Amino acid sequence: MRKYLIGVIIFFAAFDVLKAGEIVLTGAVLSDGGVSPRTPEQKAATIAMSEILASTDVDPYAAMASTNLGDGSIWYRLYDDMKIFSVNVSAKQYLGSWKLGVTDPCEAEDAPENCFTPWWTGRWGPDETLEKDIIDRYALGEMGWDQGRETDDSIMGCMGRVPLRYGDIEGDGKKELAMFMLNGYSLDFLIFSPEKHKNIFTSKLGFNDVVKHETIFAEDGAMDHLLPPKELPYYQYWSRSGADTDSPFSMSQGYRSFGKLYVGHFESAQSQDILVWRKVYKSHLLADTVKGFEKISDTYVHYKLVNGEYQKQGTEQSVVRGWLEAKNLTWQKGYPSKSECPGQVGQLIPEMHDPLLNDPDVLK
Repeated sequence: MRKYLIGVIIFFAAFDVLKAGEIVLTGAVLSDGGVSPRTPEQKAATIAMSEILASTDVDPYAAMASTNLGDGSIWYRLYDDMKIFSVNVSAKQYLGSWKLGVTDPCEAEDAPENCFTPWWTGRWGPDETLEKDIIDRYALGEMGWDQGRETDDSIMGCMGRVPLRYGDIEGDGKKELAMFMLNGYSLDFLIFSPEKHKNIFTSKLGFNDVVKHETIFAEDGAMDHLLPPKELPYYQYWSRSGADTDSPFSMSQGYRSFGKLYVGHFESAQSQDILVWRKVYKSHLLADTVKGFEKISDTYVHYKLVNGEYQKQGTEQSVVRGWLEAKNLTWQKGYPSKSECPGQVGQLIPEMHDPLLNDPDVLK
């Protein structure tokens, strides 16, 4: 059974462009065997929910967290196979379940014979923004949330330890579900609409598939069999996933990628927008005098809420960057910024603000 921490997280910074002035996300009741504190109402509701869902043949040990959005008898539960289930605990009624990741379009009966599995299979869909540099690090079909890749839950400020939360993200008086999913050296952020019964936005907040050269190749020489031939490049940081395969043929340059979110009214006073500012980096060569990483690119993307779902817009990147600059929304003011790890609460998330990124933006 997975174990997580329960918590209430108040997000300022990126969301101060909203009329409400702030966004509050509250941690769900965690499925940790009763370790986390819960009210008598929460305890009774989660037990009732388990009894109702038992008839659906779901694995009770796969539950991650449950919430009623703070009030009422309608409860939602997240399972680690990336499904959301809902029940009415008062009426003892099963309301439905919804898969978060989209299916491979090549599996459709009318798919063409030369159909090519898209990288976003098992994720939100084609509107999701991610650099080709990162997409190419994965094999086809291996980026889906149902892949079950475990990773260190202390990455990205320990946000993955509270995988399900809720709050009024859009500032319209309606509450959404928010999920933070660990996904193999990375963390994904999802917004799920209880009204639409679907995932309406996704962003990979951090991809940190790196391990330091000295960490792998220590003085004892125990891992020297992973060293590539000397005529090939050696890097200060290698791909951790490559090193984990324990094969010299899988050793490759380490990459890092991060995304910051800015929610508010940018295009107009009536529009509800999410701006995404992404950065991707690659490791310097081992022989380089500059330590750390080199920035490959910045990407600015505009999403607008249309009929209850965020849709990617064709807004020029220079325009999106101008919107951020006009409101003095720097990298550190983007979401997420603050760590939730014990002993580091309120401090900047180390990976996203690392001086070794050699990028002045991340220090502002």
